Amino acid sequence: MGVEVRIEDLSANEKIVQNTLATAQKLSEDLKRTAVKEAEVIVGEAEIRFATQQADVTGPEAAKLSGALVCVENGKLRYLNFDQLLDPETGRTRVRRVDVAKPAYRIARQYMIRLEREDFDNREKLSALAAAASTGARSCTPEEFEKRFRYLVTEIRGGL
Repeated sequence: MGVEVRIEDLSANEKIVQNTLATAQKLSEDLKRTAVKEAEVIVGEAEIRFATQQADVTGPEAAKLSGALVCVENGKLRYLNFDQLLDPETGRTRVRRVDVAKPAYRIARQYMIRLEREDFDNREKLSALAAAASTGARSCTPEEFEKRFRYLVTEIRGGL
């Protein structure tokens, strides 16, 4: 086999590899776009359902529905009132284990409102978070907020 034939074979193989990589990248981007659209639909549906549930509640129960954690369990939407998330003994958020390597978690994480390290480093942001955590019965200082919630900020591992 001559050098020219070998060069032609390698060039043809290079084109095949380039086309394969380009196709794989396009498919990956298409999958991500589709997943994001599906997540937007799920979040939108959750917002509508939660708002509808709030509209149907009156009296003292309405005051309890200030917000909820929306989660998907076994393919179904669930709403957990923020009070349900707290451990009554410690007053801290109960730990819910998830597989952070799964694509569903990685996509959902993009939509999460969560505490980050920077939130505790920025005094103005910390004050705003403390004010949001305050209730009519009890105000929360930035120091109290940090003491109570800083432990939640950790490095996420698992393919992110």
